[in-house]
Formats: sequence, C-alpha cells, structure tokens
Amino acid sequence: MARGPGRPKDPISREALIGAARTAFAEHGYLGTSMSRIADASGLRKASLFHHFSNKEALYLEVLQATLGDLGQLVASAGPGDGEWTERLAKMSDLVTDYLGHRPGAARLLLREVMDQGPFAGGPGGSAVLGTLEMLAAFVQSGMDEGAIPVQDPRHLAISITSVHLLWFSTDVVTGPFVGGSVYDPATLEARREAVLQHVRALCGLA
Repeated sequence: MARGPGRPKDPISREALIGAARTAFAEHGYLGTSMSRIADASGLRKASLFHHFSNKEALYLEVLQATLGDLGQLVASAGPGDGEWTERLAKMSDLVTDYLGHRPGAARLLLREVMDQGPFAGGPGGSAVLGTLEMLAAFVQSGMDEGAIPVQDPRHLAISITSVHLLWFSTDVVTGPFVGGSVYDPATLEARREAVLQHVRALCGLA
C-alpha cells in the first residue's frame, strides 16, 4: 500500500516519539523547542511529526500527561495490597527512581513546567499534579495509621519525598559532575536507588 502524504517510511512508536520530545523540551524549554528540532531528534520528517500531532502544544501536553500519569501509577502501585507498608514504600521508591533514571529529562521537565506554570501546569494538568501529590500524602498517612511510621504532617512528608526523587535527576548537569559521571550510568543509578531508599526511610522516621 502506498504511503499517504506525511506518513513516515519507518514508523516510530508513540512511546519513542514521546521520549524524544520529552528530552528536547527538557533541554530547551517549551519556547526553545521547535517541531523541527523534535522531528530531527526522533528521526522523522517534520511533515511526519505533524501526522502524529497537530501542533507543538498538543505534543507538549501529551508528553507531560504521559510522564505524570506514569509516575501517578507508580505511586498508586504502593497502595493497599500484599506486603507490609515498609515493603510497599521500598517498592515505590525503586520504581520511581528507575523510571526517572531511564527517562532523561523527565524530572527536569516536570519541575520546569511547575515552576513556570506553563500550558500544562497552568491549565488542565494543574489538578493532575495536585492529585498525584495527594495520592502520595494519602499513602504516607496510611503508614501512620498502621503504626508503621511516626505521626507527622503527611503533606510536608510527601513534598520532601518528591524532592528527593526529582532534584537528583532534574539537576543532572550539576549532579553528574559532582558524583563523577552521568546520573544515568547503570552503576550510578543503582547506587542512587539504594541512597534514595535510605533517605526516604529516614524522612519517614524509620531506622
């Protein structure tokens, strides 16, 4: 079957396209990222990119929605289920660290968007950001209710845990040289996974 106008010769998966766009937006910001730049990064012709998304804002909103949605699912996975609360905390911590560690730019993009109150955070995505934080606060509150951790302000604790996960990756241009290598290197990522769990446990008041 002949290809239609703008249809790529070698189709790229939507996940790969979202990943390329996420990296570009994280590095150059919304205003500094053109559809041409994203097309080049993803190996597509610009016309092919417009076959997937009608404009840059539509692509940007989907990138943020997908990233926040994925993280929200990881937080939700620590909800009521099998295992002790501390085991579910460890599972969530590992999953979030792995997610951010295998998606360069994801943490930076989220923080940049929230700080700038861009088209996602300043629009329909704002409630999704708060919803994810509320979900995390509810999880740590459940730990207090079960007697697994000392009673404290769940919202302050949720923000502190979020910061431990995001700051390391969002400032990778500084963090990398500081630790002597890329924060996305497998060995460094493994060390970070262990460190994050220790720090999160300490924040929660666990030995």
